[in-house]
Amino acid sequence: MSTTPFEYEERYKVTDLEKTWGLLLAARFVLTSASSQTDHWFIPNNIMSPDEQSHWFDYEKGYAVRIREQVTAHGEQAIITAKQLIHAGDHSTMTNHENRLSVAGVRQVLSSIGSEFTELVNNLRQRKDEDILTFLEVKNFLEQAGRKEYITLNKKRTTFRNRDMQDIFIDLDVIPALQETTLGYSAAIEIEYVGNASPEEARKIVRTASQKLGYNARDVLAVALPGQAIPYLATF
Repeated sequence: MSTTPFEYEERYKVTDLEKTWGLLLAARFVLTSASSQTDHWFIPNNIMSPDEQSHWFDYEKGYAVRIREQVTAHGEQAIITAKQLIHAGDHSTMTNHENRLSVAGVRQVLSSIGSEFTELVNNLRQRKDEDILTFLEVKNFLEQAGRKEYITLNKKRTTFRNRDMQDIFIDLDVIPALQETTLGYSAAIEIEYVGNASPEEARKIVRTASQKLGYNARDVLAVALPGQAIPYLATF
């Protein structure tokens, strides 16, 4: 697998899961998949606080690296992702490089970041492309390249589609650990556009979908649910 390097999405907090499910069904969105995910996020070793992480990602446009272990109805799978903001401070539009945890997949994703992982990528060329790497192997590679795992999130995700809006994916995410914090909510909806439209056109398409669920522009979360969790659950 390899996803498009561009994604546009907006997020909205969810305080009533039952009501949100009802709104989705009323708007003719159908549940298409459910999964349990464990997301491991890696940042440079020299970042030592939420403020430093935010500045590095939002304004220095650093590449965040994630390894996702997930269990679906089709079995277990692990993928690696590299994300970078396209516009400083704007979390709605990102580059998104993603692939399986195979040698070829890891090499493709890390090559997209630049020189930071050059030595690691070169070492992987000695392995067979189809070899599947374990999470611990890739974690060790990232640590050797100067990255550390600073937050691990266990998440429940359900995905919805509407046949009249083929370019839209809606994910309803729940991070149970946030229930024990003072954030005030532990769930959020992500409405994502996947297609060839410009960012401006993608925004209009996403806003149309959000209006069907009773949301509007003032309800948009500036940062996705994992980002909201950083001050509460990250360790630097």
